[in-house]
Amino acid sequence: MALGLLLLLAGGLRLAAVLTVGAAPELHGDEGQYFAAAEALARGEAYPGSARPPGFPAFLALVMRAFGSDLQALRLAQIPLSLATLVLVFDLVLVRFGLRSAFLSGLLCALSPTLIHYVHYLWAETLLGTLLLLALWLLGRFGSTGQARFLVLAGLTLGGATLTREMSLSWALVAALWIALLSNPKGRLRNSLWFVLALALPVLPWTLRNYGLH
Repeated sequence: MALGLLLLLAGGLRLAAVLTVGAAPELHGDEGQYFAAAEALARGEAYPGSARPPGFPAFLALVMRAFGSDLQALRLAQIPLSLATLVLVFDLVLVRFGLRSAFLSGLLCALSPTLIHYVHYLWAETLLGTLLLLALWLLGRFGSTGQARFLVLAGLTLGGATLTREMSLSWALVAALWIALLSNPKGRLRNSLWFVLALALPVLPWTLRNYGLH
């Protein structure tokens, strides 16, 4: 019930933000680069250049294939990502600190001007925040269950975040060290390697592609 009310509140505010902006035909800053790259991917062309990682344009391209290059549809598609952020925060806090803290944390996410504001810009931050929180949630699942599959999924997710904004790669070392400390002595190296190899799986092809390009 509490999570449902938060999602209704957050969804309403984000929908209002997108509809208030309207079609907004002008693109600002990085929006133009992301949009052009997404159009190229939607047409089945190779990703242009290497100045921006391909994660967010790939997301936009999926939306374009379904709804065309309509800016309003692209902005609306970011609302579920923002709501997923709220769900992840709610669950992360609920497990550790209880329902009251989870509700307050979710309320902060629902009312955050920044999180509301970002859904009507074609910037990578909304997708990036969702992926980083999902990686953290998966690491938390590993911490509570000890199951290696959550490490693999966390690595793949952080790899996706790295392909969205390359600065996310800096979290890999922190996460690998945390995994090593949490694991029993015999499993430390194995678990850390599972995580790092899974992270490399989506990132390495992009790295090799850029190496060949340059």
